Amino acid sequence: MAEQIGIIGLGIMGASYARHLAKAGFEVIGCDIDEARIATLADVGLSRAASPAEVVAQVDRIITLLPNAAAFATVSGEIAETGRPVVVADTCTLTVAEKEVGRATLERAGSVLLDCPVGGTGAQAAKGRSRRLRLRR
Repeated sequence: MAEQIGIIGLGIMGASYARHLAKAGFEVIGCDIDEARIATLADVGLSRAASPAEVVAQVDRIITLLPNAAAFATVSGEIAETGRPVVVADTCTLTVAEKEVGRATLERAGSVLLDCPVGGTGAQAAKGRSRRLRLRR
């Protein structure tokens, strides 16, 4: 059975991550508020989750690729509400104060937040060349 990983946020960067992870042999469970983004990943075998809580129900490790602090706070709250401890690697470029809000929310539920901002462009991510995107098994 393939290792599972969740991705919340399947925009340009998230879709690239999903493709690379699937190619590396991971089973990717993902969600996004835009159904069209999910549909574009059918060819890599993405398992669709309807919400962050559904992602949490299936995996122990999650990557978040969210557009802003409000989305990060909302998703952190939804993950925490499940009560299931997970590791969240957040790639958003936010302020320390904004990350601390999410960290505290997740920590109260027993989850761990890893601050993993990624630099680069969508084109670099598609090629697997973002500055911190190194997918190795």
